[in-house]
Amino acid sequence: MSIAILDYSFDWIYTERFLAPRSHPGNFTPVDAVKFCQTLGVNAMELFHGYWVDTPVNEVRTLLADAGLKLAAYSYWVDLVVPEDLRDGRFDEVRLALDRAAALGANIVLAFLGGMKPGLSQEMARGWFVDALRTSAELAGERGLTLTIENFDHPDYRELHGRPADLIALCNEVGSPHFKATYDVANVVISGDDPIESLRLLAPYLANVHVQNFRLLSASEEKQRAVPAADGRRQYISTVVDKGDLDWGLVVAEMQRMGYAGYYAVEYQGEDDPRPAVRASLE
Repeated sequence: MSIAILDYSFDWIYTERFLAPRSHPGNFTPVDAVKFCQTLGVNAMELFHGYWVDTPVNEVRTLLADAGLKLAAYSYWVDLVVPEDLRDGRFDEVRLALDRAAALGANIVLAFLGGMKPGLSQEMARGWFVDALRTSAELAGERGLTLTIENFDHPDYRELHGRPADLIALCNEVGSPHFKATYDVANVVISGDDPIESLRLLAPYLANVHVQNFRLLSASEEKQRAVPAADGRRQYISTVVDKGDLDWGLVVAEMQRMGYAGYYAVEYQGEDDPRPAVRASLE
């Protein structure tokens, strides 16, 4: 089994360029994250472009090599769910991210290409999104990369690709050999889908898997990083892998049965110190 760690897992304690709004200062950097992951006995890391965009490629390659880590995937965010006249100019950002991914030796990229916006119909947003995926997949293929998206738990993205069924439909509609799916298994806790059935349906499209977990928050618990369920009635928080509502033992058994040979990329997005949380998720 090949294990990777997402550098996003440490976002809660980064000193700068952190993605999650918070009320406390950080004391950790992405470079620290790589050095920490070196101590965990894992095979690889999944890096987010926004943390590394100003670091020379050779420095990142050397950092990973010195830590004995491969690059499992490279992720990036560019909002392409916009009218075509705005979208075309933003593909320069996509090319930059893809060029860096290829230069760093990635085979897989994970793209976050924007979500729903006030006043925008789902039909129009989805049309723009599919167009953006087709172009992005073509650009990825030109660089020897496989583009993926995940079933994403963010409320703004759910209507476009929040469920495993959305990933399957999009893979079929885009119709590119360079476009596949990253399955974030725990996000089915948020969407209400069955994790095993979703895995079986996604199998032909699967390129990468994220490993995390969520637990249901009680009515008295307030968390800055709480994730609302798709039904709008419950809230969840990210946990150590074996402490949440998803039975990972069943999921791993099914993945092994179906012969999955890619990375299991561990992710944590809770509010505890991510260092012991990530370490505990590997035990």
